[in-house]
Amino acid sequence: MVAASTKPGKELDLDYELLTRVLDVLPDPVFVKDEQHRWVAFNDAFCAFLGKTREELLGRSDYDFFPKHEADVFWEKDAIVLAGKGTNENEEELTHASGVRHILCTRKSSFTMTDGRQRLVGIIRDVTERRRMEVQVLETERLVAVGTLAAGVAHEINNPLTYVTCNIDHAVALLDQLEAERGSAAVAELRACLADAADGTRRVAGIVADLRTLARPHAMQKDADVAMPLVAVDLQAAIQASLRMVNLVTRHRARVDVGPKIQELPAVAAVEPRLCQVLVNVVANAAHAFGNDNPTRNLITVDAEVGTDTVEIIVRDNGPGIAPARLARILDPFVTGGSGMGLGLSISVGIVRSFGGSLRIASDLGVGTSVRVKLRRVSPVSEADERARESADPHASPSREHAAVSTKRCVLVVDDEPMICKLANRILSREFDVVIASSAAEALAAIEKKSPPFDAVLCDIRMPGGSGLDLWANVRERWPSLAKRFVFATGGVDSTALEERLAATGQPWVGKPFPPEKIIDALTRIAKR
Repeated sequence: MVAASTKPGKELDLDYELLTRVLDVLPDPVFVKDEQHRWVAFNDAFCAFLGKTREELLGRSDYDFFPKHEADVFWEKDAIVLAGKGTNENEEELTHASGVRHILCTRKSSFTMTDGRQRLVGIIRDVTERRRMEVQVLETERLVAVGTLAAGVAHEINNPLTYVTCNIDHAVALLDQLEAERGSAAVAELRACLADAADGTRRVAGIVADLRTLARPHAMQKDADVAMPLVAVDLQAAIQASLRMVNLVTRHRARVDVGPKIQELPAVAAVEPRLCQVLVNVVANAAHAFGNDNPTRNLITVDAEVGTDTVEIIVRDNGPGIAPARLARILDPFVTGGSGMGLGLSISVGIVRSFGGSLRIASDLGVGTSVRVKLRRVSPVSEADERARESADPHASPSREHAAVSTKRCVLVVDDEPMICKLANRILSREFDVVIASSAAEALAAIEKKSPPFDAVLCDIRMPGGSGLDLWANVRERWPSLAKRFVFATGGVDSTALEERLAATGQPWVGKPFPPEKIIDALTRIAKR
């Protein structure tokens, strides 16, 4: 029922009773203030919203329950309405007694009673979640736009970056050979120049790799429980990429220290961009907890604990900590430990659970907060398992008799970029006999003619007239064993569908630009003799 300081006359009792029932049925909080800005009437929803009883609220004002700076704003706007200057509708921020901030849409009007006194009637609608969702939608749209741009930039850069990087590495190898044979001061100077150039390309490659991770749409997907194929993820690389991406947030707020165990971590079962999303969110939350003051004192540490079946990433900060009441709800949507939307942690929990892992948070006020992300280790495939996968077909591994005759294994390189083909021939020719195909159709023709069969296939994914994945599917139907010896090369996996198809093959892939030794190692491993 409505609480009021006075009741109307007996002849209006029926109308008063009806009015109070109607107001109490309304889901939105409704209140009435007098000329001294005190609450003189309100409905049940108003009491529930403030978490107070009628006795606690009746005759009290905003200053009794809200921070002074907020109460000052309410008073100023109420005064305009009480002065008879019309209806006022606006958004206001209110800090609840629990410490949670709300965004309110409040409509206020004044009316004059029969004795000439002014009253203010206010209706409140809590739009906190709606406003936060609108901000989240706008942010997601912005990230999607950035991701689309990043995908195009990464793909266009990676091909030229690949042959620049690999040619530099190949030139350095040739210089080593030349210096060993002849010796020359000029060789040392040339090597220094190439080393500087190689360092520059590595930096560009790191930027492109981070852009490529950002470009994958499901990295920003809110429904973290959608099933995605899990693959073996290089955890150390994922942590380093995440720290680079969040560097703009952390560097002005805190020092980030990486523990020694991070340098040697086993692979984990995950989806790389989603794992990076979790790590970025956790580290960014730690940075935001500090605010902007005294970055030299503020410290974030990233370390790991490696178990028999799991790896636990631990992110600690020496920030202000989280109050127990809020810590109990910290993984709920829109609840934060400091600033920010609060959606990140709830989404991160869903992502980690989809990996078969867990996320836990502990905090002490005045001491700091720690977040533990536990992930499943990936067991290495044994040689026995590899041998069990081999099956007999016309393109099975060459016989021992053939191996004794041939001094080199034969690799088919499939790529529509002429410079990549030229580069592949240059860096692989010492270890392999190389056959080049510039399209899927040329590759199929080469496979049909080759006897004995190819030992391995290095295949680009994106090609006009038929993708590398289409080629692989065709080969799997006709020559299953050869399909098991594919290594894919890609300038970027920028869509969920593409990543699903790539993961479904079960074949290894390398991202451009790749160091020569990495591609040689991948081909050597997969080419069975």
